[in-house]
Amino acid sequence: MRTRASHPTVRASCALAWAVALIACGADDAPPEPLASGALDDAFQVVDSLELEENAQVLTVQPMVTVGDPGELLVTEPMEGEVRVYGVDGGLRANFGRRGDGPGEFTFPITAHRTRAGELVVADPGAGRLTFLSSHGPDSVQLAYVPGIDMIAAHDLGGGRYLLAGHRMGPGRAPGEFLHRWNRGTGEVERSFLPMMVPEEMRVLAFAMTGVVAVVEADTIWAAWSIPDTLYKFSIEGDRLAALPLALPRPGSTTPRGGEATRNPVSMQEEFDAITQIMNIFLLGDGQIAIQSMQTRGNAAVWDLLLVDREGNDLWKQAGMPRLYVVADDLFYFQDPSSMQPNKWIVARWTGIRSDNAQHTNQGGTNDDNDPRNDQAPRNDRAASRTSGPCPDGRSIGAGRGAARRRRVWGLPAPRQERAAGDPAVLDVRPVLWRVSGRMVLLPGIGTAASAPG
Repeated sequence: MRTRASHPTVRASCALAWAVALIACGADDAPPEPLASGALDDAFQVVDSLELEENAQVLTVQPMVTVGDPGELLVTEPMEGEVRVYGVDGGLRANFGRRGDGPGEFTFPITAHRTRAGELVVADPGAGRLTFLSSHGPDSVQLAYVPGIDMIAAHDLGGGRYLLAGHRMGPGRAPGEFLHRWNRGTGEVERSFLPMMVPEEMRVLAFAMTGVVAVVEADTIWAAWSIPDTLYKFSIEGDRLAALPLALPRPGSTTPRGGEATRNPVSMQEEFDAITQIMNIFLLGDGQIAIQSMQTRGNAAVWDLLLVDREGNDLWKQAGMPRLYVVADDLFYFQDPSSMQPNKWIVARWTGIRSDNAQHTNQGGTNDDNDPRNDQAPRNDRAASRTSGPCPDGRSIGAGRGAARRRRVWGLPAPRQERAAGDPAVLDVRPVLWRVSGRMVLLPGIGTAASAPG
């Protein structure tokens, strides 16, 4: 049986602010908010449930999910250093990789996608490289390094070109771009686009929130940087076609500017908790687009969902949803609201109902760089709506080996009955800033231990 480290060293890029948002529950100082179960029941019809298969070597901890071939789900486990292939029924078909620096090993894999030739391309910002695995398995491995880009995803555009998602710092540490058209044959970046356009006084925050998500649809790229409330549309050559403002269910509050940051841990936590990040874009067959956003709540995360049409007009939205892992064939794969175990999901279909608070007209931006609606700076005129409450009844983290493993990874303290009276919690579960590649990176949801990664 494979031996796993109890607290693996993570050498990841600042893209982790996008990727690592844990769903943990039970910390004394950060109770999560109750889910909007009624809205879920009204807008979605649950058609199935599934449980991702586990075994002695495969444990679901932090699944990052994409759609592979028809009937296939690709799951990366950043904390485990593994890539898995599942059927849509939850059955495990293959498991690749382990933690390490060698070929076929991963430091912190974020996403996996199928290439047009059937390969698996895995973005590993911890190792600063892409790993191409043969369609026949890990026997044939190719590594590709693209210096300077915090690669969190790679999409095959055809013709040997790939869309790389990840921030690249500009000259003199100036803000750079988030999307890059890369030639696999020559190893050259042919074009970079989706720039980080933020005022000077907001760069410190912006550099800590450099997550980006992109979806390729035929000759179109849909993309969003994590903190502006804007959906961008590009051609596969990188020409901007539109910028669509989004009315997210839980817009961010006033964004801290340079010189305003507090050293008080509680105040700092509150500021981070008020920041809304766009985490996923999912395309539906009937023309709708589902956009998932999140905010931290101490060591936990709260998830929101917005559905819009291709013009950016609101169709439905709701704060306080279960985490949405993926959309495949118009089916929504949510975390099971009754369980905290991340391998237990429900499968639902949107009924087409429109929410009462949906805004049906969108004065969207254009491809004109001088259009003020295209400004990517986070808006500063918002008030966050916050409530608090206990975990919904019946949710549990599980038991046995899996529970212990998840508690270690999520940074949860041991259950009260497992601690001596008056013994403090083992871990500080507040979000922590880790120094990565010379930069301080916010990793929401990961607690500091006695020996934090260097």
